[in-house]
Amino acid sequence: MDFLETVLTGMKEQEVREFRYFLNRHPQGANPEPGTVRRDLALVELIRKNGDTDKDLDLSSIIYGTKDRNAYHQLRNRLRKSLEEFLFFENSRRSSEYEIRKHIEIARYLIQKNAWEQALGNIEKAESLAQAENNYAELCALYNLLIQYSTRIPWISLNDLMEKRKVNQEKLDQKYHYLFVISQIRDMLETGEKLKSHIDIDYAVNRIMQQHHIEDENPEHALLWLDICTLVSEVLLRKNLLDILEQYLVLKHREFGEKPVYSSAGNGYRLRMLWQIIGLLFHRKKFDIIDKYLYELKYEVGKLRDIYPEMEDRLRCVEALTGLKTGQLARARQSLDGISTAQPSLKPWIFWIEAELSLAQNELISAQSWMEQIAIENLPIQADFFVFSFTAQSFWGKIGKEIPENWKNIRILEHFKILQQQENLKFLFDWFQNKNPQNDLHSLWLPEAGSLGFMAIPNQQELSVIRPI
Repeated sequence: MDFLETVLTGMKEQEVREFRYFLNRHPQGANPEPGTVRRDLALVELIRKNGDTDKDLDLSSIIYGTKDRNAYHQLRNRLRKSLEEFLFFENSRRSSEYEIRKHIEIARYLIQKNAWEQALGNIEKAESLAQAENNYAELCALYNLLIQYSTRIPWISLNDLMEKRKVNQEKLDQKYHYLFVISQIRDMLETGEKLKSHIDIDYAVNRIMQQHHIEDENPEHALLWLDICTLVSEVLLRKNLLDILEQYLVLKHREFGEKPVYSSAGNGYRLRMLWQIIGLLFHRKKFDIIDKYLYELKYEVGKLRDIYPEMEDRLRCVEALTGLKTGQLARARQSLDGISTAQPSLKPWIFWIEAELSLAQNELISAQSWMEQIAIENLPIQADFFVFSFTAQSFWGKIGKEIPENWKNIRILEHFKILQQQENLKFLFDWFQNKNPQNDLHSLWLPEAGSLGFMAIPNQQELSVIRPI
């Protein structure tokens, strides 16, 4: 698919409206005669309507009235240039770096006008934002600017400024060094040594870390070790080495609990690790050993109650479904009764579990009633709800009812079309479109902390029901 088709067909309606405004403010090339439709806007609408098409001559005829391929391709080139500029401005404006860079450039302008007092406010804002975001590259840009004009700015101490620049440069170099180490480990896992067991993985990773003098007892390296753990988990999951992945996650969870060094990285990482272990055990239907980790998770959630107040209800959802999977229906009911439905994003999960519980108790009318309360149009565009939506669709087959129109797979695909534009969700969209996928859903995704999508992974029989025709 060409650049124009890929971007324009993936845009939301709001983004398309903003792009039209952008085109009207920034005309490119020759404009049509007054009173006629702009050809670049007409081409946007045609591409949005037709998607990926090779009918260049047809589009040319529609826009120009003749089969003028040269004029048509010039128009496409101008539109591509406008679209690239629009994407640059929009993405720059919405990033945290934009705010930092904005204050740096305003400070530059004021310094050049000898407006020192006015420039100081922007300098302090830029430095504060960059430090909060650990954006060492923008800090370097700010310090370089101040050094450049240090002889003209009366309140600057060049010695202090050079020291701050030195410390910041060391952090920037360390950041890129860490990225290099992670890249090296990824290459090793993908193409190097065989992944026979978690012991082999630990040996290979530790050898690379030792080469770069990175120690597992150094608090400054804690976040790096946690990032590497995530990387290893993703590779093992992608290669469908679930036995080794389970061993690896359990081992690392124990290490994170025993080594004080990881406490500097925050309790949120232990919570994420436990959530992933429970998610993997759900995938593997090992419900008999989940309780141990649920107990630990409950302890972690209790410690982080003030930071993640919604996590307790999400934990109860997991406990409820665990009770369902193990036939402990009273336990499932008790967990559900302890949930507050104040969180709108949690309600679909609660309704779905209520429906599953009603089904387990052979109460088909009640099960249907719970499912009818869920409208796909109201679900957020997230991986969790993508998985949830077409799993809920398969639910109707269980109760012998025809799938409602709002749960048909074509509606689900249309509603979640935005998935193809988000890298972390694209694999779900591709999986859903592919009639013969190489991997099952459960071997492609581990949940982040708080995610509930792992509870709704369909089984092999259900997959055939929800696969697009």
